[in-house]
Formats: sequence, structure tokens, C-alpha cells
Amino acid sequence: MWNNITGIVGPKGSGKSHKAAELVGLRDCAAIYQIVRKDTNYLGVATDIFDGDIKAFCVGLGEEQFRYIYRPQREAKHIEGNKIVLPDFSPFVACCFERGNMTMVVDEAHFLCNPRYIPAQFWESIITGRHEYIDIIWVSQRFSMIHHDLTANTNELYLYRLNEPADLDVVEKRCGREIRDRVANLRAADDQRKVGGQFHPGEYFRWTSGEGGSTDEGSTVVNNNVLDMQDRYAERSGVPEAHRGETQSASAV
Repeated sequence: MWNNITGIVGPKGSGKSHKAAELVGLRDCAAIYQIVRKDTNYLGVATDIFDGDIKAFCVGLGEEQFRYIYRPQREAKHIEGNKIVLPDFSPFVACCFERGNMTMVVDEAHFLCNPRYIPAQFWESIITGRHEYIDIIWVSQRFSMIHHDLTANTNELYLYRLNEPADLDVVEKRCGREIRDRVANLRAADDQRKVGGQFHPGEYFRWTSGEGGSTDEGSTVVNNNVLDMQDRYAERSGVPEAHRGETQSASAV
């Protein structure tokens, strides 16, 4: 089904970007708008990275198959009132919408919309994306910080353990009281990397409209393509070979 909208919600460190990367890896054509530059979860599935070059990104969408990471321009970010404004987000959405037949991933969606505001291009892709065969995956730390039109049109949710009452209230309104209680009691992530151990993503509940849901464990599989993607990006960016391994520790957002 095209215009499938998937939401992944959980606190920082729960493993939600790890899950989003797994879903992206199943797609032939996908583009990720990635605000947090140090998050390495998507590197294992990416075929290329565009660092603030929206024109090159748009041209790249002409390829038959791709899984791109787009990182917004750092210097262009500014604050308007209580909103963080990233000027290249709307062109990113517009390019994906024009291309069609692809999956658009919006990481850290709570930075780009709130309950009372959503960029017009993003709103249009949510409401009419089916006509352009656009699937959307959005990722957020908070359910209550997302615009209602996005949550209302989401037909698949991956919910990690949530404790904030406002977030659980939104879960109950969207999915029911039983799901609220189950999400509040999921197993949290276990990160032992600081002491030489591994990161084990938290347990999540997968809910789909009309079908209910099921509980599952977060995957701990590591994709070896991460290091290769980092090296290729570093080489293109002019990073000396001796320093290319300095940011290769995996992160969970």
C-alpha cells in the first residue's frame, strides 16, 4: 500500500533510529532527512550522503534505486519564536514529492513540527502523498509533540516504552487504553557500551490501524556497511585517512 505512514516513537536511547534504519534497508528508494549528524544508525543502509547540497540531492533522486541521507545546512538553521527553522526541509520534501515512488524518512520529527504547526509541504505530503506513491516514516522522542494530522494519518506505529503522561494520553486516544498500558510496561533499552558491552534496543510494540499490534524485541544486528559508508563519506569530505575512525562508534537515538 502506497502512502503508508509509519511512526516510530520512543525516548532518546531507546533504539528507534536503529529500527528506522532496518525499515529503510528494505526499500529500493528512500531518502532520510537527518538532523542529528552524529547518529550513525543509517550509515549501514545508505548509498550516499548529501551534506547540505539540496541541488545535488534533487538530481540524485533521478537514480533508479537509492537510499540517501540528507543532512541540513548547519549555518541556515535559525529560531523563529518557539520554532526551529531549517530552510532546506521544505525543498527536501518537495523534491521527494516530485520524484514520487519512494519512501521519505523524517528523523527527529519533533524538531520540524509541533501540535500547532507543520510546514505546508510536509502537510501536503501527508494528506496527498498517495497520489505520488510516497511512503513516510517519521521518528520522534515524543508522541505529544507531533502535529495531529501526522499522527491521525499514521497507520503503523512502533512504540517503545513511554513514561510521560502526555505521550501516553496520545497513545490511548490513537490506539486505546490497552495499548497505553502495554507501552508503559515495555522493557527499556540496555546500553552497556561505556563499560565495553553492547547496546540492546528496547522492546517495542508494533501497532497497525485495523489490525491491533504485537510486542517484539529490538534487533541487535550490526551492518558491516557502516564503516565502508563512513570511509567513503570521509574521503569525499577531505577527512585525512588517519582520522576517519574517530566517529565510528554506533549511536542509538
